[in-house]
Amino acid sequence: METKNPYIFPGLVLSIGEIENAAAATWNVPVNSLYQKTREREVVEARYSVFYYRKTKMNEQESGIAQNVPFDRTTIIHAIKSTKNLLAFNRDFREKYRSFESQLSNDQVRNIKTGR
Repeated sequence: METKNPYIFPGLVLSIGEIENAAAATWNVPVNSLYQKTREREVVEARYSVFYYRKTKMNEQESGIAQNVPFDRTTIIHAIKSTKNLLAFNRDFREKYRSFESQLSNDQVRNIKTGR
């Protein structure tokens, strides 16, 4: 299937659950482990990606993100800054993050076609 940009369809909004599922699938971790206090690299990268996506693509404030997760606002700010650095300097992470975004846009297109 051809990758479509999610912004082709104005007004279409992803749920937080869809974002979490895509991150968990991309980094191959269980969804319920995303917000556990662990330092496993895959879990941390998936969690940070969810925070970064919500901040940059959904325009949520850090305090708004913190209301849904067991982390405070300063932890989320750190996660967003760390993700920016990883995207700038880590090729493997950048490829996984692009795959994560691509999966989200493909899910949106699929939902539109099936009428969800």
